[in-house]
Amino acid sequence: NFGINEQPVAKDEEALLQLNPGKDTQVTVPTLEISDKEDGIPKVINITTLPSNGILYYDGVAVVLNLSISDANLSKFSVDPKNGDVNVTFMYTSIDVTGWASEPATVVMPFDGLTIQGQVFVDGNGDSSIDGESLADGFSLPLFVTLFDANDMVVASIPLDSNGSYEFNASMGIVPNSNYTIVLSSEMNSRVAILPNNWMHTNNGTFIVPVTTRNVNEVNFGLNQQPTVSNVIAMRVVNPGTNIRVGVPDLNISRNEDGSTSPRTVTLTDLPANGTLYYDGTPVVEGEVLNDFNSTLLTLDPDDGNVSISFNYTSTDEAGFESETAMVTIPFFDPDTDGDGITNANDLDDDNDGILDTLENNTSLNGGDTDKDGIPDRLDLDSDGDGILDLEESNFDFTTLDGNGDGVIDSTKDINNDGLMDIVGTVILIDTDKDDIPDFQDVDSDNDGLSDLVEGGMDANLDANSDGILDNQTDSDADGIADMIDSDNGGTRVAMLDTDKDGINNYRDSDSDGDSLLDVVEVGGDDANNDGYIEPVGTLVDGRDLPDENANGIPDVLEIKLRDDNRTATPGERVTMNLLENDSGDVDKGSIKLRIPTDFNGTARLSADGKRMVVDGEGEWFVDDAGILTFTPEAGFRGSPRSIMYSASNKDGSKSAVANVSITVTDVAGATTEECETYSEDSVSLLGGLGLFLMLLFSSIFGVYLIRNKD
Repeated sequence: NFGINEQPVAKDEEALLQLNPGKDTQVTVPTLEISDKEDGIPKVINITTLPSNGILYYDGVAVVLNLSISDANLSKFSVDPKNGDVNVTFMYTSIDVTGWASEPATVVMPFDGLTIQGQVFVDGNGDSSIDGESLADGFSLPLFVTLFDANDMVVASIPLDSNGSYEFNASMGIVPNSNYTIVLSSEMNSRVAILPNNWMHTNNGTFIVPVTTRNVNEVNFGLNQQPTVSNVIAMRVVNPGTNIRVGVPDLNISRNEDGSTSPRTVTLTDLPANGTLYYDGTPVVEGEVLNDFNSTLLTLDPDDGNVSISFNYTSTDEAGFESETAMVTIPFFDPDTDGDGITNANDLDDDNDGILDTLENNTSLNGGDTDKDGIPDRLDLDSDGDGILDLEESNFDFTTLDGNGDGVIDSTKDINNDGLMDIVGTVILIDTDKDDIPDFQDVDSDNDGLSDLVEGGMDANLDANSDGILDNQTDSDADGIADMIDSDNGGTRVAMLDTDKDGINNYRDSDSDGDSLLDVVEVGGDDANNDGYIEPVGTLVDGRDLPDENANGIPDVLEIKLRDDNRTATPGERVTMNLLENDSGDVDKGSIKLRIPTDFNGTARLSADGKRMVVDGEGEWFVDDAGILTFTPEAGFRGSPRSIMYSASNKDGSKSAVANVSITVTDVAGATTEECETYSEDSVSLLGGLGLFLMLLFSSIFGVYLIRNKD
């Protein structure tokens, strides 16, 4: 007989993914499946390869390579996987009683390791959340994250990634159902959360992290960099003197955690010894904390003279991290503004406008700078910014004092060297409307509701907000005169208007055009008591939209007034009259032209220049450049000529008007020419033919003239 033996069988095994237990914990290997037809289940197992990332055990004893296990209990195999995400793999064969081995079978056991991961943020906003901006690439601060186990032993200590993230994984020793502590520090393996002096943790830099059987994410840290403040040294500036405040340069502050340069909190740690700091108009006290700091509200009033002001400050961010201390230094010098050789501190009239500095300071508005152009009134040649210079608004004899119109006293004679030119004498400020605001600081000197700027001849569009001050206060030479009207800077000043030629400029005249209507009424203002002052006092109307009753584009308050002219003459008389004698306004005499009325009943011829008009059957009209009109009747014309018209414009041609001219002819007894002619016709009809014959006879003999007389 023959006998045959079939090879035994060993099956591959692949377990389900399971949590890596970590440390030295063993995990049971799935029961191996082997078979042999001759003898059922073979009794011998041979381990042909060992796992590379774990240890294989049989019945608690580590297996060695090619170990043959007789009478093997297939459920007593186990593995101790290495930490982390690993696949534990080994191979084995089964051997039958004849010694024949099966083909090798493979056992695969995948393990998933636990992780703890998080991010470090730049977070200085002081809220309860850890968030903010991720660390940028190139972040230079060396930081380490260290993991401690429950026994306070270092499990791992790793540097942050370049983007501020970190991860501890099972390969480093994380095991389920354990407690860990994580510390963020600038030192490796540090049990203390240490940071450089200019950094602080948003929390305390330490987290206790319980790990169960799941990964732990978002264990995040926040860092806050100390605000940075730097010394500020301002350029040497003019000392404004007296009680004038100046702005403080912007403090140099940065908060690196959010890129902002506007700190929320500033502390003024000490105050200047030779000046007073103000915040929002209130004197600052030493150590005062300014929340929601606004740099534009910090001002300084330096002591007079050549002084250097210094004070210290810090910045505190929202997380309460205070900066180091920095110093602000502002040097001031006492100038000689008017160049008269006397420094402002010793000069009674710093800008040489003829007004004592004490008067300018005592009456000024807005803390000594009426027009708020940054130049105090005592140094400002146009304190109220209305385009009319202070010298003109404060002195009736300004043309004598300031012949060149630059706003400065021409004379340099100052015998006592007090800075006030001798020619000025006693200064009594002009206050036209008696409101206790001198004209040179009053944007509406006559209080008629129309600003001095407009009444002074400036374009109303230059004051779009109707506050009486030129909108564009650009002043290159810092003399207080806006460049647009400063001849030193290429500007042009307009000549003051006196529309009705009464010797009072419009800005001081309650009836600028002399038409007996108060300006306050003509500009549309309220004046219940008819005193010429607008109500409520201080109101300014919009100079760009003034009433214009006849819709000719000329505001009523500025319109020139041409009034009709009439003369009485004897028959055949040559008549001369001054057309402008009863007119008012800024009339240009040379602009007068004769005009033919549209309803003219006759034949008239007008010269090309409008100066001469010939009316057939009546005579000639002529007006010269002085406004003198002459009517010369033609031979034989003894009646009243038909009425004509004339027109005229103001000196810049922007306004015009028309009026009528008429002449009434009467005889020596007071009767009109027409009445005399009617009587003559009646007389002839009564005499009849006989009367005419006798008259001719007597005339030829005696040379008698018949004199006609009304009864």
